[in-house]
Amino acid sequence: MTKKRTFSLPDELSDQLDAVAPENASAFVAEAVRSRIAQQAAADRLLAAYGDPDPAALAYWMDRLAPAGSDQRAS
Repeated sequence: MTKKRTFSLPDELSDQLDAVAPENASAFVAEAVRSRIAQQAAADRLLAAYGDPDPAALAYWMDRLAPAGSDQRAS
């Protein structure tokens, strides 16, 4: 079963979606949503099992794991 939804995207993101999934943007978005939900569920399980991370350790790993050129990477 499929439910129709309507979403608004910034122009740049919409253009990028058209470029990477010109034939079936709906399937691409569905897979992205599945992936994000799985990531959130994993994060929730880790939080439940181990509690909040140490802020210094979190900052250390966020700096090292952020993609090059990312806004998340500390200078």
